[in-house]
Amino acid sequence: MIFAFASLLLANPRGEYGGWALPWVAAHDTALGPRPSAVHLLYLTLLAVAAGAVALLRHGWRVLPAAVAVLSLAVAVPVVARAGHLPKPAPVPCQERDGLRFCPGAGYGPWVGRWAAALRPITSVVPPQALTRVPALRQDVHGTLPQVWLAGVSDLAVAGVVAPAVVGLEPGPACGQARTVVALWLTGRVAALDEQAPDFGRPPPERVEPGSGWHRYPLTESGVTAIAPGRLNGVAYDGADLVNARALLRDPRAAEKVRAGWTSLTDPATTTVAAASLLGIEPVTGDGPCGR
Repeated sequence: MIFAFASLLLANPRGEYGGWALPWVAAHDTALGPRPSAVHLLYLTLLAVAAGAVALLRHGWRVLPAAVAVLSLAVAVPVVARAGHLPKPAPVPCQERDGLRFCPGAGYGPWVGRWAAALRPITSVVPPQALTRVPALRQDVHGTLPQVWLAGVSDLAVAGVVAPAVVGLEPGPACGQARTVVALWLTGRVAALDEQAPDFGRPPPERVEPGSGWHRYPLTESGVTAIAPGRLNGVAYDGADLVNARALLRDPRAAEKVRAGWTSLTDPATTTVAAASLLGIEPVTGDGPCGR
């Protein structure tokens, strides 16, 4: 029974099927309606009391445990039934902030300012026209990419969606390109680049470990996911790109240099070596299996 219950939780992380009645929902989706925590706690407490009373009845029939079990269930069932039919909040309109379009979930409108502030280290240093490349940032759990505003997702992961978009990178190998270094630099302005570059010559791992350099991205509304390398939303880079980006992060005049050479630096044909004078770094080159 325990295995079956655990399987239900894992196979139904959003709680689409009786999820509010489950003790734990891994990925709350605002589109499925509200799930008030206080009422949910009351429901779980009543279930625990009922389960304890039933356990006592196994040792012999007694009126008090029986009454407690019946009363707990009599309250718990209508509580969960009513809570499961609470009206869904009205959709929140998308908002324009700092050249980006934010589409929050219901009830998350006030968070847009915080999201925009987290991305300001990127939006404040790139040309305004580059921001038009970024798709609307939607707070979907299993909807159209990019998935950026989930609970527990770090600012680094959010930046890893926006940074490659502004420089024109798409998922795939991009080692040794100047725009890859710029995208990593932009990402590093938001949060530290503390991961190790993965070995892209090997197949993706079955299980994604923190700091491995591989990340799991949702693809469809049914919850299908794919494992993609790196922090740049599926863009493959190697250790040399990280070294070069960190060198750029140490330069206090990096923003000025990137703005001045933006057109050349974001050209797919410009390598890091060719852009060394624009970036003001001594480039490190890699020999990994990143599409070269």
